[in-house]
Amino acid sequence: EVATERPVADPRITLKLSQVWMELGDLDKAESVLEAVGEPTAAELSPYYLDPLDWLTARFVQAAELKVRQEATDEAGALADESLAKLTDARVQTVVLPPAVQLCVLAGRVEDARKRLDEYVDAVRLRSDAQASSGRLTVLRAMVAQAEKDDYEVIEQLGPLAAGSAP
Repeated sequence: EVATERPVADPRITLKLSQVWMELGDLDKAESVLEAVGEPTAAELSPYYLDPLDWLTARFVQAAELKVRQEATDEAGALADESLAKLTDARVQTVVLPPAVQLCVLAGRVEDARKRLDEYVDAVRLRSDAQASSGRLTVLRAMVAQAEKDDYEVIEQLGPLAAGSAP
């Protein structure tokens, strides 16, 4: 706990500390550690990240996981909107869109979840490792289908995955 009370220059350590607090089940501590890092400048990030976009991406993914674990429905949609407005670079889309889908579902914004899922499908198609993303895509499709109350689509998506083969 002493480590979380002292300021840490390396934002990667802050992310790790937040992750550990989440794993320990102390979501409030995880959130306070993540918020304590603030908004570092590009100069402050340069010793640790070649591109500040990498920090923004990592922080968004961490914050999204935290909001999902907290079931923070009121904050989930705002986090997705604010972060995706900053994270528009094509190279991070396959990283940021899945948590954005989860946040939109959590916030009850089914149409936005569907839109983000469609954007993710397009982004995956552009990548050479599309097969590696197929399991995650299947789970996201099932999540959106469940939010849309389409039980048959949920079964269609998850059935083959449960049997060991993606649809």
